[in-house]
Amino acid sequence: TLFWNLPFSASRTIANADLYFLPNWNILPSRMDIPLVLTIHDCSIQRLGWDGGWKKRLWHRSIRINRLLSQARLLLCVSRSTAKELEIFFPEYKKKIRVIPLATPSVPPHICNPYCDRWKNRQLPLVVLMSDAHQRKNIPACLRSLATVAVPHQTVVVGAGSSKDGDRVHSTGVLSPAQKDALLAHTALFFYPSFYEGFGLPPQEAVARAIPVAIAT
Repeated sequence: TLFWNLPFSASRTIANADLYFLPNWNILPSRMDIPLVLTIHDCSIQRLGWDGGWKKRLWHRSIRINRLLSQARLLLCVSRSTAKELEIFFPEYKKKIRVIPLATPSVPPHICNPYCDRWKNRQLPLVVLMSDAHQRKNIPACLRSLATVAVPHQTVVVGAGSSKDGDRVHSTGVLSPAQKDALLAHTALFFYPSFYEGFGLPPQEAVARAIPVAIAT
């Protein structure tokens, strides 16, 4: 049973359960009768408070990180680098930390769909950046870096709407799963040198499709 006691709201109870799955949950109830396990993707809130707009920064400032970590029974990290960084910021919780590396799933062989017509049979190899427009994703520096590459290629930026189209750069905005699958099926290189995250789900999807991936440490 979870007993809530939040500001400006009446106390309320959620019915008994063996397990709750609550992604992106950072407001704790006043008492918990079930174990709390947190999955930690990165420590960007500690490192990069400047990222995002004022609403996101305000939301991050409301997170009571120490209370979350102290009440958790386990802290699951998706990489060893994240676990090491968490130990630096919060050494008192070292015994709770476990590492469960992301596993590369197998994906079925690609079957071309109508979206493939946009990408296949191109004269230049495709280099794909798949990200949002947050500053830590390092999109402007990525584009400047790729502009210096002597080998002719076409850069495709997916998701980050701030990039400008040009002779060698094309932005798509957000793609549907079928559109993304079509693009990845014809990608020569996946580029993901974020300022902060050395890895993530987009390059994980590229690895699952046997696409060469360039990432940062």
